[in-house]
Amino acid sequence: MKLRKLLFIGSLIGFTTFAQTDKSSEINYNTHKNKVCGYSIDYPANWEIVDVDKRLLFVVKEGETNEKDDVFSELYNLTAADKKGFTLKEIAKLNLDQLKNKDVTIVDGELKIKQNKNGIEYIEIVTKLEVQQLKFMMYNTFFNSDSKSFCLTFMTEEEKITRYKGIYDYALDSFNLIEIE
Repeated sequence: MKLRKLLFIGSLIGFTTFAQTDKSSEINYNTHKNKVCGYSIDYPANWEIVDVDKRLLFVVKEGETNEKDDVFSELYNLTAADKKGFTLKEIAKLNLDQLKNKDVTIVDGELKIKQNKNGIEYIEIVTKLEVQQLKFMMYNTFFNSDSKSFCLTFMTEEEKITRYKGIYDYALDSFNLIEIE
């Protein structure tokens, strides 16, 4: 139940408008495609897709680990909303303004437009937050298609960022827009 609450809180904040080194290239990945919303994204093959909330298009979390003190399953998820004519920068700014009203610390709110390996433009907002005495890093990454705005949200315990950031970066670079059916 704690995971569901935290996952949902992290997702809505993000869209209200193995070793200690990066091993992402050594991991096998699967591709998730959604032709209704028009996107594809890669995720580690040993992670599981979970159905937490109908407002989340896609949620993938790490499977069980052998770590006794691991109380949070690292995850990333994707949400979408109608773009309503907003530019990518306007959508990111709206979300940044809302994050400033939450109990989070903005680490990176520069709103700089970047491109992933598929040439898809995105803006990333990085925050820190504390929930039930656990410290987290949260990455909210915004993409636009012709009709939709997407937000890819990644959360991990702050102390495990070096372990999981490469996996998220791989997913971020794999995000692509595909033909809608």
